[in-house]
Amino acid sequence: MVIRFFYYILYQAEKTENEFLKLNAFRFLSRAIRVFLPIYYTVFRTNKLGIAENKSSDSQKIIISLTSFPPRMGNLWVVLESLLRQSKKPDKIILWLAHDQFPNTSSINKKVLKMKDRGLEIRFCDDLKSHKKYYYTMLEYNDDLIITVDDDIFQPENLVENLLKKHKEFPNNIVCYRAHLITLTNNHVNSYKDWLFQSPGISGPSMLLMATNGAGALYPPRSISKEVFNKDAIIKYCPTADDIWLKCMSYLKGTSTIKVHKSYPRLLSTKVAAKTGLAKTNVDKGENDKQLKKVMEIYNIKFFEK
Repeated sequence: MVIRFFYYILYQAEKTENEFLKLNAFRFLSRAIRVFLPIYYTVFRTNKLGIAENKSSDSQKIIISLTSFPPRMGNLWVVLESLLRQSKKPDKIILWLAHDQFPNTSSINKKVLKMKDRGLEIRFCDDLKSHKKYYYTMLEYNDDLIITVDDDIFQPENLVENLLKKHKEFPNNIVCYRAHLITLTNNHVNSYKDWLFQSPGISGPSMLLMATNGAGALYPPRSISKEVFNKDAIIKYCPTADDIWLKCMSYLKGTSTIKVHKSYPRLLSTKVAAKTGLAKTNVDKGENDKQLKKVMEIYNIKFFEK
């Protein structure tokens, strides 16, 4: 439970009122885990399967789905290792890669390829940017439980276990580790920057919580409108904001979101995360607001305070 320990220490530090401690604990632990985790996984190697064995063909599957792209490939194996060492093993772990970015297996990191022996599935598809994370898996496995994660976040070893526990309590809700609370002024959605990030102290279920899917989110079957698979609409209206698209599609279905924990520390990620993520474009340059506005207009979505 190595990663879980790091998150526990960070959570304890962030509970204090000492801002200096909060900031420096995150900086220190972020750097420490990036150095420590690859060494730990190398020293304590395992050939054990990372997926469940002998699953009944008529049972509901638990599927972890994620995507990646070339700049993340060097650190991807560490993130995948955290998924292959879950306390509750999923039935599948599917990594979606775009045909044009990975024309052959030689363009995939050797450590990642080797993980196929332990249950990792590598599938190829058209490039829907971050939407590849969920799109093809949900389309193919529409009767199963889909867990989305990002390729740059170190996931705690009990991620699947905790998501499933909360799912059993709230089987019709989207369950997630991290969510932002959509804030309103006179029933108008505020700018994304003015939402309550990470919604500390709030667990839901709520229609105003938006799961950040990269931190771990579980989607039950039929919890999202079928319009989610409208590829033309994704490309035209919401090409780089999968969180917003999935939120709006779940809103159309009337599905609430609930968090595993009321409060959760900041996410520990790979070194390249900040350099290659969508945050600068979507948040800093206002692309989230533009895309949300378009989707809300097209689908006549109106968020209201209860």
